[in-house]
Amino acid sequence: MALFKNKNANKAPLSPRGSLLQKYNNSRNNLLLVVIFTLINMVMLIVGSSSYFLFSASIPYYLTLFGMLYTGRMPEEVYSADWEGFQFYDTSYLAIMIAISVVLVVIYALCWIMGKKHGFGWLVFALISFVIDTIFMFVIVGVSADMILDVVFHAWVIISLGSGIAAAVKLNKMPIEENEPIEYQGGIPEMPAPFESGAPVENIPQPISVPAAESGANEIPQETINDIPTEN
Repeated sequence: MALFKNKNANKAPLSPRGSLLQKYNNSRNNLLLVVIFTLINMVMLIVGSSSYFLFSASIPYYLTLFGMLYTGRMPEEVYSADWEGFQFYDTSYLAIMIAISVVLVVIYALCWIMGKKHGFGWLVFALISFVIDTIFMFVIVGVSADMILDVVFHAWVIISLGSGIAAAVKLNKMPIEENEPIEYQGGIPEMPAPFESGAPVENIPQPISVPAAESGANEIPQETINDIPTEN
């Protein structure tokens, strides 16, 4: 007897469309992790922590690092004798670097949000942006043994985004089958639900009210009223 019951044992296997949709959603979720850990790395850098998460974009992190470095806010051991006499920039330089970094992270977050309903083109944009981010990492840091994990991570994210985009393209071309999502609107397929919240009002049958005078059901003909005997 098994000690632990497999929760997925009774689950029906995913359909081809469901499998592709899962790949697309996994790609979006990985993009969300990049956004979260990039922000965490930026915050830890600003507060003086030496920790660093690999699941992060490079450009926002290094822009924040340059802002800290050239305003003299890094630990003293970072500044060697070569920095003697260097005129550090004022706080506005750091603010600009942080602002640019935040904008770049927001763009990734926007790709994650818009990719759900408004097309996998947003994931294509995220993929291009992350490829540029990877090239930037090689140009600034170079290739060394210390960068192996960073390189592996960036390659994994690129592959993940590419896999999600490929799954979206295949899903968009697949014929619709019974009990499957109605359509793939460039983003996530939606289950058939004619009366679901958010459905267009014009597509929902509206009740028709017929006046009593038109229906004739609640009106006594004038001839019948004239034939009713009255008391003198």
